[in-house]
Amino acid sequence: MLVNATVVTFDSLRGEGPVPAVYGGIAWDPGWFYLSDDYPPFEAHSSPTRIYADSDDKGFTFVNDNQVFDGAWFAGYYYASFNLYNDGLLVHTSPTLELFGSGPARFLASGYAGLVDAVSVVGIGGAYVMDDVTYHGEVPEPGAPSLMLAGMLAAALLNIG
Repeated sequence: MLVNATVVTFDSLRGEGPVPAVYGGIAWDPGWFYLSDDYPPFEAHSSPTRIYADSDDKGFTFVNDNQVFDGAWFAGYYYASFNLYNDGLLVHTSPTLELFGSGPARFLASGYAGLVDAVSVVGIGGAYVMDDVTYHGEVPEPGAPSLMLAGMLAAALLNIG
């Protein structure tokens, strides 16, 4: 069973500036900046603030252990995709989202349901904005521990009798 998703909106940041080193449970590589002023076609998914990178491939890591990374919203030009890592190994590359420079932000799903500890956003620095980064942890099914306990109890009873 999956726990509720965490959506990092960046909306508590106002104006322009560098994204804090740790924000929304995520450690951001240097070179991520936030922007809350209107600047078409770099539209936020949830107004007013979104982030952008100053160079091509920029990453972030999850502070609270491994997470399931769902994806994020993008607007701007050219393209964006994700490379997902666990323990330094590339475990998945998302599809590429083509950005056409007009219209509302669009969601890029990671396409991977496994746990990851780091994400690299692949795109042309300064050509896209990203918003509403979504991730969640994973917990065991509520019935799984009790089912295992019942099985162990049944096995013990069979050994006694």
